Amino acid sequence: MKYFILMLVAFALSCATQNADDGIFAAHMSDVVQNVPEDPSRPGDTAESQWSISHVLGFAGAPALPNREPQKKQQLLKTLGFAGDDEYFDAVIAHMKALSGQMARVEFFYVGQGRFVGAESLYNKMQTEGFELCGNLNPIALFEAIDADFDGALKQLVKKYPKIEFWQVGNEPDLLWKNPSLFPKFFLRCQPIIRAAGRKIVLAGISNQYNSSEQNYKLFNKFLGEIIKGCPDKNPFDVFDFHFYKERSRGTDITKTVKTYRDLLALHGFAEGVRLWCTETGIHTGDPPTPQFGFNSETDQAREIAYLVTHLTAQSVERIFFWTVIEGFAGEGIPGYFDQMGLVYNGLGEEVTQGIPANTKKKAYHTYGRLASVLQKLTAATCVAPGVYRFERKGLNSVFVVWNENGQSQVVLSDLSTSFVQVEGLVPDDRGKIEQSKLAVSGGKMTLTVSELPQLVIPIEK
Repeated sequence: MKYFILMLVAFALSCATQNADDGIFAAHMSDVVQNVPEDPSRPGDTAESQWSISHVLGFAGAPALPNREPQKKQQLLKTLGFAGDDEYFDAVIAHMKALSGQMARVEFFYVGQGRFVGAESLYNKMQTEGFELCGNLNPIALFEAIDADFDGALKQLVKKYPKIEFWQVGNEPDLLWKNPSLFPKFFLRCQPIIRAAGRKIVLAGISNQYNSSEQNYKLFNKFLGEIIKGCPDKNPFDVFDFHFYKERSRGTDITKTVKTYRDLLALHGFAEGVRLWCTETGIHTGDPPTPQFGFNSETDQAREIAYLVTHLTAQSVERIFFWTVIEGFAGEGIPGYFDQMGLVYNGLGEEVTQGIPANTKKKAYHTYGRLASVLQKLTAATCVAPGVYRFERKGLNSVFVVWNENGQSQVVLSDLSTSFVQVEGLVPDDRGKIEQSKLAVSGGKMTLTVSELPQLVIPIEK
């Protein structure tokens, strides 16, 4: 689909300027944000985030069909065993239900003459099934596609989807809107229409951390300034979103990423009240030809997804959208990268040489699904110690995710109020088996042996 292709092109542009050094996120904001005081409501790694949400995990890019290439689209559908789009969409929805992935970002592109395009048959199915949808608005040809019919079309679109509470305006504008005046104009065209309908607004954020050039961040600094100057609403947006793609989920990178965005928001007076979402992230399997991230096994992908969810949530990132459910095919922009990022094999990639059939679930399918089902009704996420993360849940016992983040062989859990804990691995072994054990708690504490593979710890009474 066009939105899928544009997304890949945008990501390709960002990767074209990537820095190979691990310190790619270090100093790019030095001349944009200076001496911004740390917001006391947003302390660092070990602080609790004060928020309450029903669930954390969802999906982006769920309908990953190559609609611009009909032959390849039919090849994908045939390999997966689907007669057409609707069967494919039904399979995507069935997987999302099984995974407890209760949110989806859905894309609408304005093509002019009062028309928005998107995979609306899928979106309607999702809305009927009770998924929370976040709408994403983009003009198909940037600002030049906005005509006199746009306002009326947007009003009708928002009205058509009454259950879409959040609307993301734009996507990766630092890549696609190089003229600093155009994206704010688009945002300011959409903002009052969405607000008038009583909906919330997600401001499209910086693409991802791979473009180490400060130009991206200077550009977004200008975007925010123009939006504030042109919007009479004291709070032009409710959520700031960003993307995070990396070969490994280093906690220090995520900490720097989040701090950079919060500093930028604080510089413009948004230190409090603006939520952070990650509307695109993911980990590949195999060894895609670009970018040069190297080989990831299924175990690597599952482990890194657990790290990603844990690190992002501990940094007060409230919602995380993974790319994607079923692997894509023939994606433009970055050959093979997004095609190898799903949780279900499509039967057209490297897995063919290993005898893995289409529709086979990867190990990360369990990892994602278990985390999504447990991380419900969150009220706080805390890094208690390196490799020990506590998730507090309204009306439920807190749960922990643990691993040897600092290379340690054991971790200590304290302040436990139950007599036992259930410990289960978050990464299945090669037979699909999950290790589980029941351990006793003594004096509110217990010591647990850990490895690089994350484990879920759930306090229980019996």
